Amino acid sequence: MASKAVVCVALFICMLLVTSSTAAKTAWPELVGKDAIYAREQILADNPKLEIHIVFYESCSVTADFDTNRVRIYTDCSNRVVRTPSIG
Repeated sequence: MASKAVVCVALFICMLLVTSSTAAKTAWPELVGKDAIYAREQILADNPKLEIHIVFYESCSVTADFDTNRVRIYTDCSNRVVRTPSIG
């Protein structure tokens, strides 16, 4: 009986590891400081179904809605990413 419990626990841990490693990304903190076009390509490589909006951080207003198919890339005047791009 104890061996069945060990096997069940081992399978559960394996399932957690596989699920967490294949989960879709929702944020890209590694892109802060990178060029916006490069960031766009990296995000689309992870999920080609996303709609990417590149926004100049200081002067553009955006809607407050949450869209699970959109990522906004906020840039400075030199086209560098200034905030972590994330779904929403």
